[in-house]
Amino acid sequence: MFKKSILICAIIALTSLNTRAEDKKEPFVSKTIFGLKGGANFTAFKPDSRNIEKNGIQLGNSYGIMVDYLFQPNYAFSSEFLISTINGSFKFKNSLTYKKDTGTYPVLQPIYDYNLRFLQIPLSFKLRTNEIGYLKYYVQFGVAPCFLIASKATINRNEANGMPWNEDDRKNIKTNSDSEEFYEPLEFDDNMRFFNLPIQIGGGLEYNLSKNTSIYSNLRYENGFSNILSNKKGDETILLSKNVSFSLGVLF
Repeated sequence: MFKKSILICAIIALTSLNTRAEDKKEPFVSKTIFGLKGGANFTAFKPDSRNIEKNGIQLGNSYGIMVDYLFQPNYAFSSEFLISTINGSFKFKNSLTYKKDTGTYPVLQPIYDYNLRFLQIPLSFKLRTNEIGYLKYYVQFGVAPCFLIASKATINRNEANGMPWNEDDRKNIKTNSDSEEFYEPLEFDDNMRFFNLPIQIGGGLEYNLSKNTSIYSNLRYENGFSNILSNKKGDETILLSKNVSFSLGVLF
């Protein structure tokens, strides 16, 4: 009886060990995934000053590369290296006085249209689901540092008021401090800040094509909370950038 008990215990132990060995999964190894992306963005400049007001939503674009570092199967640090064109517009509520050559010209409610180009390096934390069919869903949040590459502005004709110069003079005026503008406002400095740091939050999905290749889509909101204008001392004109972007890409 004792020998039979030992034999039964041995069989149970071996069965248990065999089951554990079968259930044991391969350990996860962290990996880096690269990708390409491109998309469109929709930007609204939100004034935080009494002297200006918003003027609609403008369309821009972005393209570049991205890198995901997966330190767990469903968790990753994500970084991107993008060239982003952000367009925006705002209108002065009252008038500005412009200087050109030796004359000064008051203009009522001029509209500023900006064309801004940034080197953007978004950094975020990404959370992904397990694969559902061929799809994985994810959310991400982080920051999107922006470094200004080029900035141009067009001062447009207001519906009720003309401009003292023809349209060609008002197009593609650089807004950098050394831009050699054809004219400049006396009350307002339209220089743009070199650096901006919006907060980003978004999500999307990945569709697996093969073992190491997926296509993905992304919808993201970037909330700028710092002034994008570099104002003259004493000027209280504050302008914030709010941006919604949609992009498509491929992961390798």
